[in-house]
Amino acid sequence: MNLKRLFKGPWLWIALTVAAVLTVLSLASSNNGYTEIDTATMVKYLDGAKVKDVTFVEGDQQIRATLSNGKKV
Repeated sequence: MNLKRLFKGPWLWIALTVAAVLTVLSLASSNNGYTEIDTATMVKYLDGAKVKDVTFVEGDQQIRATLSNGKKV
C-alpha cells in the first residue's frame, strides 16, 4: 500500500478525529473520583453512620456518597 496516498487522503484524518473525540468523551464521563461499591456495602455505611454527604444522581439511578474518612463511593 502506498503510504503517501494514505497520508494525503481524508480517511486518516477522519480516523484520528474520531479517536480524539472518543477519548475526550471517555474522560469527560468519568465518575469524578467515586469508586463503585455494592448496594449491601452502601447500606452498611449508612447503617453505621459513616456517611458524611449523599447525592442522588437523577436519571442514572446512582447514589454518590462521601464517607466520614473522605473516601468517595
